Amino acid sequence: MTTSPLMGRRRFVQGLALGTGALGIGGLGMSPAKLLASQGQTGAATLSGNTFNLAIGGADVNITGTTRPATLINGSLPAPTLRWREGDTVTLNVTNYLP
Repeated sequence: MTTSPLMGRRRFVQGLALGTGALGIGGLGMSPAKLLASQGQTGAATLSGNTFNLAIGGADVNITGTTRPATLINGSLPAPTLRWREGDTVTLNVTNYLP
């Protein structure tokens, strides 16, 4: 059985989400395991409905051994997936915490 390159990327993104989520909620005392349990998955959260509250902020992340600034949406990287149906009217409430 061979491992496809896509699985490697998927694992990378899952680790990225976990690490960034841990950074984003580190001050709240929530462990990465609790973060994953609260999301019910190992990737970015999926938001659905007609109203979305998004908080844009920044944090320093270390993915490759070098700390770099990153933009987070609702404290996560990658940002949550927004889902709605074609033809729906949606409301995006965005709070910008960037300098």
